Amino acid sequence: MNQPVLSIDVAKGKSVAAAFLSYHDCMYKPFPFYHSQEGLQKVLAVLEELKSVSGQAPKVVLEATGNYSKPLASFFAAHGYSVVLLNPLLTHQLKQKAVRKVKTDPIDAIRIAHVFYLQDPQPHVPLNETVQQLRVICRQYQHWTAL
Repeated sequence: MNQPVLSIDVAKGKSVAAAFLSYHDCMYKPFPFYHSQEGLQKVLAVLEELKSVSGQAPKVVLEATGNYSKPLASFFAAHGYSVVLLNPLLTHQLKQKAVRKVKTDPIDAIRIAHVFYLQDPQPHVPLNETVQQLRVICRQYQHWTAL
């Protein structure tokens, strides 16, 4: 598959990203960025460069890590990029198959890209605002009635 990808290992305030033109062609080795305006602009510049070099719109791939991945997914979707949220179990399975069980953010960013290329998951479709609000209300109701 020759799909350009920006894979991100998401963390609380700082994440690690890697840019790939294809499965075996890494354009940018893993690099850290902060979840600030300056850091996100740096990542957008990498995405634009991926697009110009490959001639295709890159996909942004990250693990679904709840409150940490949601803002990043929304940011990239708002800028017109297709976002793929991976189930963390998929990347964990790939890590278990590795001979050396190394856990670092740069290696995880590469594994996330490999899972995308090997599994070919579908892009994330964000929920509209009404559905998101209904989820919050339902969770609050369940919490209050569980007593």
